[in-house]
Amino acid sequence: MTITTLKRSIDELGSRLFARDHPHRSWRAYGSGYAGGQASPEERALYRSFAAAMLRERESSRGLRS
Repeated sequence: MTITTLKRSIDELGSRLFARDHPHRSWRAYGSGYAGGQASPEERALYRSFAAAMLRERESSRGLRS
């Protein structure tokens, strides 16, 4: 997986996790018309960290099954 692909995967998973937890808020600024506003930079960083950890865990569990 390339760095660009990995970053995109982390961002996509982070946004899905955020949407699950905050269905009436937006991940990006262009969606600021949502009630409650958009994710702050700190929230985006936090959810990206969650996503990166989840992807690392998936990769390591795949390695164990090989």
